[in-house]
Amino acid sequence: GKRQTVYASDLKILREKEKEIQNALYSNQNYSEGNITVHELVEQYLALKNGIKRKTEIRYQRELGRIKKQDFAYLPIKSVKPSQAKRFMIELSNIYSYSTVNGIKFVLSAAFDLAVEESILLKNPFHFKLSSVIRNDVVKREALTEEQVETWLSFLKTDAVGARYYDTNLLLLETGMRISELCGLTMEDIDFSKNEISINHQLLYDSGKSERYITSPKSSAGERIIPLTATARKALKRILKERPKPKVEWVIDGYSNFVFLQKNGKPRTGDLYDRAFQKLVKRYNQSHPENPLPEIRPHILRHTFCTRKAEAGMNPKALQYLMGHSSIDMTLNLYAHTNQGFAEEELRRIERC
Repeated sequence: GKRQTVYASDLKILREKEKEIQNALYSNQNYSEGNITVHELVEQYLALKNGIKRKTEIRYQRELGRIKKQDFAYLPIKSVKPSQAKRFMIELSNIYSYSTVNGIKFVLSAAFDLAVEESILLKNPFHFKLSSVIRNDVVKREALTEEQVETWLSFLKTDAVGARYYDTNLLLLETGMRISELCGLTMEDIDFSKNEISINHQLLYDSGKSERYITSPKSSAGERIIPLTATARKALKRILKERPKPKVEWVIDGYSNFVFLQKNGKPRTGDLYDRAFQKLVKRYNQSHPENPLPEIRPHILRHTFCTRKAEAGMNPKALQYLMGHSSIDMTLNLYAHTNQGFAEEELRRIERC
């Protein structure tokens, strides 16, 4: 997209240079540069990513590690053509899930954009839709139906192991919190006199370093005050009553008095709930093969909260605030996930108006 000027001492040399440029265009490379390897380019791109959240940095480094395990990472970028990039994605799909491959492609495409921007390459070989190369097998995330929620909660309440997670599930379903926000809750974030909780940080776990850390919410919109429903208030009261009393309160990045603790006093993290919920669903389905539950993870409960509130007709901007979404589009997309029954009811309601 930028005008380039090439000079020569005579027409013959100029034609030779023109031919070189045409060959370079065909092979996607700048004819004078491009010897840096793929993984070196990605490392250069990541070195320029200042100010990103630790969770994002961890994800980028994980993608770089996956790239460096492949022979493709050691090719000079000037030799990478779209067909090679596509073949690489196909090879990765034999190792990783579609979502993981998509994450790797995102990093590679951004890095090659940098090479184009700096005139090392003329075109980005990763400018294609991943779904045009490999099948998108990502299962669409579905909110739980009211019947499924009732079944799930009933099972948790009566199951010896599930009972430990009953109130946590209630709180997630009643507030729509991210699991990292719930894990980060401290005593100071709860105000029963005002009947509200303050969301201003989240607790995450770095599996590479085996350490917990505090970070700000996912976006500035993530900082919010969530009113407690009567059900949420009772659940939180019971949680606090059953909370272990450690000899020493853990302090993480200046925060302490965490609400959700393990028996040893360590603050709980989202991965622990994720695994626990999966085991409980498996436990339920083994004893109820005639009426199995779908996959249930903490984020599914957040998704369910948003979907149910959307179906109930909550003002989208109010719902956006409660969810901590930075864009109203993220919230409105949840309306598309409502079920056929709700759509039919809405149509009849409009007809009556």
